[in-house]
Amino acid sequence: DKKAQVLGAVVEDVDSGSSEPKSPYMGPNDLPLKLKNVQVKQKPDEVKNHIATKVLQSRMNKIRQLEDLGRYEDALACYENILEGSKKSWVRKEYRALMSDVCICAAGIHHRLGRLRLAIKYWELALTFFPMHTVGHVNLANVYMNVSFIKDPRYQDIPDLAASAWHTKKALKCVVGSERVRDRAKELDRRLEWIRVNGISKLIPTKSKIVHIDQRPYGIIAHPRSHRILKLSERARGAGLEVGDWIVMVNTLRLERGKLHRVLQQFNGSNWDLRVIARDYANNMMGGGYKPGKEHDRWTGEGLFPQEEALPEEILI
Repeated sequence: DKKAQVLGAVVEDVDSGSSEPKSPYMGPNDLPLKLKNVQVKQKPDEVKNHIATKVLQSRMNKIRQLEDLGRYEDALACYENILEGSKKSWVRKEYRALMSDVCICAAGIHHRLGRLRLAIKYWELALTFFPMHTVGHVNLANVYMNVSFIKDPRYQDIPDLAASAWHTKKALKCVVGSERVRDRAKELDRRLEWIRVNGISKLIPTKSKIVHIDQRPYGIIAHPRSHRILKLSERARGAGLEVGDWIVMVNTLRLERGKLHRVLQQFNGSNWDLRVIARDYANNMMGGGYKPGKEHDRWTGEGLFPQEEALPEEILI
């Protein structure tokens, strides 16, 4: 049937010249930043940055040797050490691409070990360092497309086709990356189009939605703490949103509870995206349905999450 056909088309990726399957996920050879492409002028700060970049690149090469030996946990510990160091000091712009590469390598190990959620976490973290990292977008698009066909309730909170299409679109716009990565993005785009044309997407419950905000106010009112949508304009309804949907990301920034109003201060203009989890899935994940107004209500988050700062009564997007 059509569903089986598309599942096979999504999952299978076999090299015709070899009997072993070829992984659809990108690896270190596809990372966009190569040290030889870093141009250094003779200024003290830039020379210092060049040396730091060279040292980090050398560390990453040694860590990959651990991966080749099958010492995955040791390699992960080294990557975590690098990332922990980046939190203690301001990361320079020139350094961010390499930090993004560190996240990509860590995500690849987690995926190889079957830790899907941790792999997604590190791919998304890579995009916070370098939002136009082609490898991160391609890998997320691929895993979100595949997870669309998993009916296990443990994966209800993982976005699906809408998120896959969004990351594929971003990957196609990226100008940095190997030819293999760009070809993979084009292949994902063709598969998504095949799903759309053949109507397979109608068989899959909508988990996530991507809404492009081209102007403000767009017509969305959200709860300040839980980020659930309280009211919608006709325009927002026409974009596929419903009262009760849960706003979880702004562009590539994953939201913490009660932080939406602060994040939106960085996006006062237009041309950015909201990612939301559909109402039914959000209800199951948060342990309660659409029941605003009750004490300790999980739909609004009242009584469940500490209020660290004064929040507005509602947030207008």
